[in-house]
Amino acid sequence: MVKEIIFTVSESLDGGYEASAVGHSIYTQCDEYSELNTTLRDAVRCHFDEEERPSLIRIHFVRNEVIADLATAKADRMAGYMGRTADSVAADMERIIV
Repeated sequence: MVKEIIFTVSESLDGGYEASAVGHSIYTQCDEYSELNTTLRDAVRCHFDEEERPSLIRIHFVRNEVIADLATAKADRMAGYMGRTADSVAADMERIIV
């Protein structure tokens, strides 16, 4: 018997939340954060028989944020100094790094 199950939860691009179980083929979604616990419990109940059902559901929130694309910002600055396009400077930077 599995004692715990972990779901990774992220905000959907269409709004709401998407969740998937780690190590199991369980996927679900909901519109509101307040619905998340009930939705996850229902998904677990549907997937496991009562004897096999985990007693603990753990939620791991995943948030994907981009702070800054530093290479592009640096290429833009360098392009301005050199009178070149940012793309050509970025290509040169990639060749130097590799």
